[in-house]
Amino acid sequence: MKIRLNSLKKYIYDLEYAISVKDTKSVLKVSRTIKNIVSDIENDFSIVTSFADGVKYKKIYIIDALYKPFHLKKYDGKSLEKFLTIRTYDLKVANALDAHNRFWKQNKVFKTNIFGLVPIDMISPDSMNTLMQNGWVVVNVDVLDFTKSIAKLRDIISYSERNFKYFTVLEEKEKDNLFVLKF
Repeated sequence: MKIRLNSLKKYIYDLEYAISVKDTKSVLKVSRTIKNIVSDIENDFSIVTSFADGVKYKKIYIIDALYKPFHLKKYDGKSLEKFLTIRTYDLKVANALDAHNRFWKQNKVFKTNIFGLVPIDMISPDSMNTLMQNGWVVVNVDVLDFTKSIAKLRDIISYSERNFKYFTVLEEKEKDNLFVLKF
C-alpha cells in the first residue's frame, strides 16, 4: 500500500507541475493515472467475498513487507532448519530481528507456509537494503479479515491451502478476529 501511496504522491506532484506549465496533454494523462490508482485503492478495501463453504472475508489492509523466498514444496526438517538459520542470520545482520519477532509475537499463528516476512515500516531503510541484498523481496501482503462467527478455523485453513500460494492464518492476540496474510 505504501508503494501505491508514494506513487500517488508523485503523480499529484506531476499534475501540479503540468497544470502550472499549462500542458493539457500531461494533465489529462496524469489525471487518468491518479484515477486508476485511487480506484485500485478503493477496490482493495471494498471487496467482500463469500464462498459456498461458508467462508467470508474482506480485504481490510495491505502491508508492504519483505519476504524471504522458500522454494521447496515439501518442508522436511533439515531444509527448513537450514532456511530458518539463514533467515535469522539475515535478520541479525540487517538489525531487523527484533522488528520481525515483535511483529510475529503480536499474533497467534495457526497455519503458515511462509517462514520469513517482516513489514517494511517496522524496519529502517538500511535494514531493508541489507535484507534485499540477501535475497529478500518486496511484496504486498493482503490482510484478509475472516468473520469468525461464520467461518470455523479449519474451514479458513482449508480454504487458504486451496486458494492461496503463500499465506498465514493467524489471530490477533488482543482481539478475537481471524486474519489471513496472503500474497
